[in-house]
Order: sequence, then structure tokens, then C-alpha cells
Amino acid sequence: MFNFFKKPKETKKSINYQLVEAQLDPEHFRQGIRITSGKYKGLVFTTRPKVEIKEVDGQYHLNFEYNVEYCPTAVKPDHSEMKTIVGDILMELIEKDINATGTTDSKHSDQE
Repeated sequence: MFNFFKKPKETKKSINYQLVEAQLDPEHFRQGIRITSGKYKGLVFTTRPKVEIKEVDGQYHLNFEYNVEYCPTAVKPDHSEMKTIVGDILMELIEKDINATGTTDSKHSDQE
């Protein structure tokens, strides 16, 4: 669904990241995201395949689950902070996909 970036991208909160392939076990891989700056530099996370955008009281909310696949530092990821970081990165990727395809239909972008 998303294009691979050759160089890290930067979110609105100045979190650099790059898309990577995360190995879940010897036979299974999933699209992952590696943080390339800040206190979580090198951390790799994945999200469940389904990310939802819901409207609640006129505001849009992103619903997703994430999993930290690799954390190279002794710093334990703070769940609240990670939800914000992951959400910011996902929103940037969703906006990029919409701009590239002209649609919010993820099935459309998978077929390209």
C-alpha cells in the first residue's frame, strides 16, 4: 500500500522514520517502520493491517494497534508517547497515499 522511501521522512513532530521489512519469525514478515532520530532511534514497530479513521463529535480519530518489534536502547517505550508517534507517522503515510492515488480506498492503492 505504501511506497518505500529511500531516505527518512520527517513527521510534523520531527520524528524521522523509514519503512522497513520486519521479520516476525523465520517465515513471516510485515511492513515495519524504523524511527531514525530521537530517543527511540532504531526502534522498529509494526501495526495491525487494519487502521481505521472514525469521526467522533466532528473530530477524526485514528484507531490502530501497534507492536514494538525491536528496541535497541535501554529506554522502554512509553505507551502514551508511542501512540502519538505512531499516529503521527500513520497520518503522514495515509496523507501521502491519498495524495498519490486520489482516493482513500486502500484496495485501490494495493493494486498499483
